[in-house]
Amino acid sequence: MLDVVARKVGEIQGVAFRLYWAPEHLAFVEAHASDVWSKDSVRLAKEGVPGELVVVWAEKGNAHANVAEETVLGSIDFGPRTKEAVPVSFRSERSTIRDAKGTPIVVAWRGTQIVVPAN
Repeated sequence: MLDVVARKVGEIQGVAFRLYWAPEHLAFVEAHASDVWSKDSVRLAKEGVPGELVVVWAEKGNAHANVAEETVLGSIDFGPRTKEAVPVSFRSERSTIRDAKGTPIVVAWRGTQIVVPAN
């Protein structure tokens, strides 16, 4: 599982991002929005092609989520296909986070690696 974390962003309307990984090493299983989002929020995740995931977690209307501290926005579940470390990265030019008024916020998008633990 991969947590998507925001740090000290403030009040946000939503986030939309694209993740990339080697599909021969990982399989997308499911995306989960965290409790920071209201029950009425938009929660979408779709793997358009293997290894490319589009995710949108956003509030409707004037609602917003508070991301003043380090906050988990949601998580992505993957199924390993190999035991190799697999880089997972954001496509920053296709990713955005919006403030409570819908204005884009400039942030750094940092990826990670997923490693299957040894038995």
